[in-house]
Amino acid sequence: VSSGPLYREYSVVGNKMIIHFDFVGSGLELRTTNEFEIAGIDGVFHTATVSVDGETIVASNSKISNPAMLRYAWRDLSNASLFNVEGIPASSFSTEN
Repeated sequence: VSSGPLYREYSVVGNKMIIHFDFVGSGLELRTTNEFEIAGIDGVFHTATVSVDGETIVASNSKISNPAMLRYAWRDLSNASLFNVEGIPASSFSTEN
């Protein structure tokens, strides 16, 4: 695979955001989860609870019933925590339009 995971699109199922990627390679790997933030339509971001589900990331926060935005490694001093199994890190991304 020639790249780390690249954000492609998202969908919302209930109170969860499902994040889809290109360049997943052999699978996704989360080394930590503290680089993900999720917000509702009010635009207030909270730390997201995230997990890998196949070739996607599932994100939520109990304070947000209708998620609208997610961002990963969006701070100036972020550390990579999402990789493909080949060890290539994902690029920072935001689902905001």
